[in-house]
Amino acid sequence: MAIALSGDRIRLVPADFPLPPARVAPAEPGEIPLIPVPDDGLDYERTLTLIERSILDQALRKTGGNKKAAADMLRLKRTTLSAKVRSLESAA
Repeated sequence: MAIALSGDRIRLVPADFPLPPARVAPAEPGEIPLIPVPDDGLDYERTLTLIERSILDQALRKTGGNKKAAADMLRLKRTTLSAKVRSLESAA
């Protein structure tokens, strides 16, 4: 999956390897943020797309591809989940 999501890049980065959702308490000042921003920055839209794709993929995997069950798991309408999946597929 990491290779498929890496696009035309030759080198993989940690963001290419989706991790299971972590239970994270709200960050206190001085704590490590959930998504660290490197000093040289990051591609905001690409990062959000990767996070969203990972969440949707996990829900669909856990429900055996059942979009209604995945949507319920993510507290979305089934039509919203389907639209997001289509949107991410066209962005690939």
